[in-house]
Amino acid sequence: MGTYQKPLVDNHRHPKLAYYINKMVFQKSWAGSNNVDVVYGPGDKIVPVINHLGSGEQVFLVIELRGLDGRVLDKKVFKDITLEEGHSFTQLEGFNFKHVKDGVYAINYNLFHK
Repeated sequence: MGTYQKPLVDNHRHPKLAYYINKMVFQKSWAGSNNVDVVYGPGDKIVPVINHLGSGEQVFLVIELRGLDGRVLDKKVFKDITLEEGHSFTQLEGFNFKHVKDGVYAINYNLFHK
């Protein structure tokens, strides 16, 4: 008995969402929010987490608030984060972006290895 497997690209060779998901989750380290909400209210804090698999290392995390036009409107930088060896899950201090008006934005998590 076999299974039906869908390709990661469509007939026109455009990547599907699953392509980007696979690209992200098979990295040894990735960052995101500690919850699954896609909408943040004015009182909600963003609590970043880093999932890591591998040797211990130092990293820094830059979280950007972007407008729909791609412009960076605000950012938060976490420096000197130590990731433990093995499979570690590191939760960082929650924060709010400053001076954000009601609207639609994108939040980018950029993890850099030293």
